[in-house]
Amino acid sequence: MATVADALRSMPDFEATTVNALRHAFDSALDGRRTGRFDPATLGKSEKVYLGAKVTHELTAAWGVPPGQETTDLPIGRQQVVLKFTTGATWTIAPGEVGRVCLLVSANDERSCWSLGLIRIEPGHLSGAANRDFKRTLSAAGRQAVTWLFHNAHLPENTLLYLPAPLREKIFATEVSRRGSQARVNNLFRLAQGRLLNRTTISTVAVTADDPKRVRTAREALRGDGILVLGGTSRQATIARSLGLPVPRDGEWVSQRVTRRRPEHGDAPSIALSDEVWTLAGPDDPIEEAPSLAKLW
Repeated sequence: MATVADALRSMPDFEATTVNALRHAFDSALDGRRTGRFDPATLGKSEKVYLGAKVTHELTAAWGVPPGQETTDLPIGRQQVVLKFTTGATWTIAPGEVGRVCLLVSANDERSCWSLGLIRIEPGHLSGAANRDFKRTLSAAGRQAVTWLFHNAHLPENTLLYLPAPLREKIFATEVSRRGSQARVNNLFRLAQGRLLNRTTISTVAVTADDPKRVRTAREALRGDGILVLGGTSRQATIARSLGLPVPRDGEWVSQRVTRRRPEHGDAPSIALSDEVWTLAGPDDPIEEAPSLAKLW
C-alpha cells in the first residue's frame, strides 16, 4: 500500500489530473450536449455502469497508466491494484478481491466532493450479507481501515445542478431550436451572474456544440441590459479580477451587470473601460449599456 501511495503521489499534478478526470467522466455520462441532462440522478442503470467504466478510463489516461490484466486492474507501483468506484458511501467487493490492494474512489456531483484511498481487503472489512453475485460491501470497520490520500476534496461544481430550481426552470423554459437555444444561453448569463460557466454548461443549456458562437451572441445581446460577459482571455480575465469577480480560464465565462462608478459607490472595485470607470451594479443602480469588449484595449 505504501508503495502504491508513493507512486500515486509522485505523479505530476496528481490531484488536478484526478479531479479533472472525474469531472470529465460525469460530463461524458450525462452527455448534456445531446441530451440536455445535468443531474446524475437521471442516469439509467446501464448509464451508471458506463459512468464507472468511464471513470476507470479517464483516470487511466490522466495518470498515464496502461490497462491492467482485468478491466478494473491498474499497474501502479509495480503492483496490480483493483480500482473500485462509487457515487455512494461504500464499495462492493468480489470474493477474488479479498487480500488485494484496492484503490477506492468516490465522487458525489450533488455535494461536489470526491475521495481516494487505499486498503488491503481483509475478511473483517466486509459486511456479512452477499448479493447474488457473491459480492459484499465494505463495512464500517473496512472504511475505518482505509488510508485516505484525499477525503471529501472539492469536485468542480456542476453549475446547473447547483442553481436554484426556479432559475433553472426559467433557463430551460424555451424549447430547443436555433433561436430557442440562443435564448436559453442568454437567460443563463442573465440569471446566473457572478458564477463561472464552462463549455459543458453552455452546451447542455443550448443542446448544441457551437458554444463560442452562442457566447459571442449572448455578449452582444446582453450589453443593452448592462451585462458584461467575460471570458478567459488575458484582457477579459483582468477585467473580472479588477471587478472582484471569479476569474475565468480558457473555456470559462462569467457574467455580471455593471454601471458607471458614481460617488455613492465609494471604493468599490472598478476598472476604466472606454474612457469611463465601471463597477458592479447594485439593485438600485440604473441600467446602462455595458461597454463593448470588441472596442477595449
